[in-house]
Amino acid sequence: MLALLPLALLLTCHPGCIVLVDGYKFCGIDADDARDVCWQPCSTDADCCSSSQSCHDVPISDACGASSHDLGGTSHNYCGTSWCHASYECGTPCPNGTDDECSDRPDERCYADTPCGGWDGGDGGDPRMPPPLPPPDPTSAFRYCGTTYADASANCWQPCPGGDDVECCFGSTCFDTAAPAPAATATTGGPTDACPPSADRYVGTDRYYCGASWCDAAYSCGARCPGGTDVECPAGERCYADVPCDGTNVPPDYYVGSTDDDTSTTTTTRFSMYCGTSPEDAAELCWQPCRDDGDCCADQTCHANVIACDSHDNIGSDHFFCGSDYCDASYECRAPCPSGYDAECPAGYRCFPNAPCNANVRSYSSDWTSSEGAEMLDYGLPTRAAMVFRQYKLETTADEATTTTKTTTNAATNNAGMIVGIIFDVVDARN
Repeated sequence: MLALLPLALLLTCHPGCIVLVDGYKFCGIDADDARDVCWQPCSTDADCCSSSQSCHDVPISDACGASSHDLGGTSHNYCGTSWCHASYECGTPCPNGTDDECSDRPDERCYADTPCGGWDGGDGGDPRMPPPLPPPDPTSAFRYCGTTYADASANCWQPCPGGDDVECCFGSTCFDTAAPAPAATATTGGPTDACPPSADRYVGTDRYYCGASWCDAAYSCGARCPGGTDVECPAGERCYADVPCDGTNVPPDYYVGSTDDDTSTTTTTRFSMYCGTSPEDAAELCWQPCRDDGDCCADQTCHANVIACDSHDNIGSDHFFCGSDYCDASYECRAPCPSGYDAECPAGYRCFPNAPCNANVRSYSSDWTSSEGAEMLDYGLPTRAAMVFRQYKLETTADEATTTTKTTTNAATNNAGMIVGIIFDVVDARN
């Protein structure tokens, strides 16, 4: 991988990082800090590890050395309790990419594509020391997820210190519980109703729980894994740290959909909306959760009250999959790309997050011809879901071919008519 590529090309960096035509983007307290530190690449504010940071453009003329933009390679694999922890501690390297190399703490894992390492003199410099992670915004400790402000304030369950909805599970929203409720007056709400500060609230081995993803662990509070290892978990699950469960509290219900009235007690049945060709088909597949028809692939529609399906949050690196687009990734489940890099995918494909496919689920061979009669392919893909998508692609390809043929025929006819017209014009001119 060459660092000095034409600027129009995309360089490999932290998932989501985009190299602009006229510069780069880095996290910082302000634009000057981002330019001076030049540490964490980003594409949006949500990528930044501190809630006091935001994502800033760094012009080419001010950009750091090329190595700060290319985070690929095993020399950027480091241990940490999270990607951000690994990236701002730069503690133990894990060049082989295995969690077994991380022994400093039981809850550490190996994370790829960190800004640590990689500076081995190629730019004429030594490896850089990580900058200190800026302290969070003071109000960030009171930000919690919920379907409404009242829900977030009442449960105080999942923190969202960055203030961004993408931090929340199951499509819920991030609320500042220290601020007055949206419709509150000076006498009916305010900071006195705030949740307790979230900083260090969920730290410790008693907060290690198993799940198919962090969200699943945090909202199911199932098996505990105090040793911080995946082997303590049921098949198909991993051990996750810093979850709200503690063995005594009960997680709140979580819902698909929301209400416009913040005080309403009416909510939709949790995980009751799925894509399908019919309500019965959606209930049989239980594959792609949805909010409306626009979320569905292959001309399927979104059906409500599908209550028999298990909960699917589709959040986390286990749901990063390769495809030509999101629908292709979700209905072919070609290959996982846990780092979020397109480079992990076969040629011609990109890495897409939040696919229903689950890298922890292995069932049958993904070879279509050897899976006749199988109800499920690799990564949990239902055979019927794959059939629906492939049939849709065949029909779409046939329609496009027909349209192309008609367009070509019409163009040829128009060109022939134009040529005849030109000939007559020339003849008339000569006469």
